Amino acid sequence: MSITWFIVVFVLYLIANFAISYFAGRGAKTTTEFTLGKVGPVVLAFSFFAARLSAGIYMGEPGILYTSGWPYAWVGILNAAFWTASILVVTRRMRAYAGSLGSLTVPEFLGQRYGSRFLRIWTCIGCSIFYILLMVAQYKGAVALFSTLFGLDKRFVIVALSIISVLVVSTGGFKSVAWTTFFQGIIMIAVGLIIFLVAFKEVGWSFADVNTQLAQVDPNLARPFAESGLYSLGGVIALPFYLFISLVSNPYCTIRLMALTDCSKKNFKKFSMTLISIGMICFLLYCSGLFGRVLFPNLADADSVIPTIAMTYLPNWLVAVVAVGLFAALTSTVNSMLQTVSSMISIDLYKSNINKNATDKQVMTVNRIATFVTILVVLFVAYFYMPDLLSMLSLIAGTGSGLVTFAPLLVGLYWDKTTKAGAIAGSLAGVGGFVFFYFCCNFNLWIKGVAAALLAVVVTMIVSHFTKPIDAQILARMKGVETAG
Repeated sequence: MSITWFIVVFVLYLIANFAISYFAGRGAKTTTEFTLGKVGPVVLAFSFFAARLSAGIYMGEPGILYTSGWPYAWVGILNAAFWTASILVVTRRMRAYAGSLGSLTVPEFLGQRYGSRFLRIWTCIGCSIFYILLMVAQYKGAVALFSTLFGLDKRFVIVALSIISVLVVSTGGFKSVAWTTFFQGIIMIAVGLIIFLVAFKEVGWSFADVNTQLAQVDPNLARPFAESGLYSLGGVIALPFYLFISLVSNPYCTIRLMALTDCSKKNFKKFSMTLISIGMICFLLYCSGLFGRVLFPNLADADSVIPTIAMTYLPNWLVAVVAVGLFAALTSTVNSMLQTVSSMISIDLYKSNINKNATDKQVMTVNRIATFVTILVVLFVAYFYMPDLLSMLSLIAGTGSGLVTFAPLLVGLYWDKTTKAGAIAGSLAGVGGFVFFYFCCNFNLWIKGVAAALLAVVVTMIVSHFTKPIDAQILARMKGVETAG
């Protein structure tokens, strides 16, 4: 591929990205505006999609389908369903309760809901650790992309990605990230359609022929379920619940629900229908991974299948557009998680525990410092560790971070009798159970995640039954009910 075309398209992309970031975030003068600037439902839906899937849908997910075949396609088939379920379960109640308490982050909401300083600090630190691993997964995608297309050294790639992310997140906080990920999401959809159509054309416009050729490579690739392992019938049954756990309470996703301007039926419908439509389009990218296995059966790195399709079958200028689109997918998640981590550190650690009288200017300064320090940590980890399949690391770390908040948030939204002790016990049991099942038990990963979530909920409810209830005034304030005194 001609490097000249890429430079031209990439420079145009950066100019547009930084312009959007600047104009979207220039009005953020307070901590609230910087951390949770209100954004419309369609923009938030695209931002939700781009932040959630990123390199996974454009490189990691096709990479797993390349190695596993049709059984993994159930992830793509179920995407729209678990997105919708998560939205229906959490959005309106979370938006209303967090608004009543004035919460700007998920840890702050949990701390206020339960009157617990420990829970607020623990969820901040626990989620941040998992998010660092998730960002490392995106760095793996960037390295796979640019090493495939240009043979660039990984050090150059991870440093460039770090600089761009710091600049975007530091400019205007949440609104900058939301609008730039909206822009990136538009590019990602266009690139996904291009790749699907080109790859489908090369395999003859026939799924039947694809299945025949997959069976010739390996009969297991053409079956709907694997005989055993992650993609067996039992694994596929557990999979939507596993995905639900990784999404429904995860702060970098939930923050987008908290940022809805309002939860009127009109806005809620726009948000939901946009996400469902995007989810259906995303399935096309999964298919491209299967097509790639037919076209290139012996790739050394499965995560490079989409760049390889682009480089082989597209003209140079369009390869440049695809490369920039894939880069946009990577940066969307890095930016979203980086913004979430820096907000939690500046609000839930600094303002809540170190300087309770901090001004908005001081909080935003700490936010920017936290952004820089966090990206340095990610850069350091990425330099020494790169996962074999980025999507698997994303799935594992995403579920780990989801379990930090799963029981306290989900049970607490629907059961007023959830206590501080119950929420803390449930969070620790969920994460601890997942770690134990992952390293010490030999059964399906998806079932491990679901078992850990069930353990977290059961522990939360049992401990809550035997411990001191939450102050009634906290619950009343959360629900917007006026109380005397």
